[in-house]
Amino acid sequence: MIVCNICKSSSINILHSLGKYKIVECKKCGFVFTDKIMHVHNFVYGEDYFKIDNPETGKRGYRSYENDKPHHLYYFEKKIKLINKFISRGKILDVGCALGFFLEEANKAGFNPYGLDVSEYAVKYALKKFPSKVFCKALEDSNFKNGSFNVITFFQTIEHLEDPLKTLMSANKLLSRGGILVIACPNHDSILRKIMGRHWFEYKPEEHLNYFDKRSLNSLLGKTGFKLICMESDMFFYPIGYILERLSYYSPTSLLKKFFYIVYKFIDNFFIKNVRIPLPLGGMMVVAQKK
Repeated sequence: MIVCNICKSSSINILHSLGKYKIVECKKCGFVFTDKIMHVHNFVYGEDYFKIDNPETGKRGYRSYENDKPHHLYYFEKKIKLINKFISRGKILDVGCALGFFLEEANKAGFNPYGLDVSEYAVKYALKKFPSKVFCKALEDSNFKNGSFNVITFFQTIEHLEDPLKTLMSANKLLSRGGILVIACPNHDSILRKIMGRHWFEYKPEEHLNYFDKRSLNSLLGKTGFKLICMESDMFFYPIGYILERLSYYSPTSLLKKFFYIVYKFIDNFFIKNVRIPLPLGGMMVVAQKK
């Protein structure tokens, strides 16, 4: 039986069938998730997850997380500015820290950063810069003391979690009094999702198990001991070449894939590569405070 991981209702509506997976919606609370959410999750975040270059099949991972580091740092620099509106110093824990690029920005801003990730490859990479401060564990399996952190962040992480309710309850315990939780994730209620339908680029049922909108995310925060203090659109900034390459990667037909890839290669060879363009992909940013 498929059960909603937020309200525990078994009243489910199927939105899309994607291969062996189904994207389903809880009729009671509106939470959207992959129907495998209650099963054992065996997706592996290995080195190839962070180094995928326009594969012919599948939708997963990053084209080259390390090579695109300047764009990630630019994104995280803006997230630090948002966090500074509420807290400007203290210990910060990044859940799903990948190669540790957010930790670098947090450290530069004067925070004492720590990271968690389930990818052995990512943790090994991040440990080179932050020895003894990055761990290959899920948050609920970590050994941190309660009240250890002033800030806990989930940047493009919460959609991957098997049990977001359990994880955010653990996050609440690890936060100090008045500590804040920061979440960036796709918005299932975005215009892009409505236009693209079943071809929405965030529908990656092997790795994305949860699809929140403002209502379901706010409900999750309330159930796990948080009060919402800020919600805004999430904005990415990428060069035109990156955008075209990603359009090729996520295009639903081989003809579109080839078209965007040819244009991408032309742009990448003959035009300015690093001028970033604001890209509203329909994501959302949330800041919540421990009650």
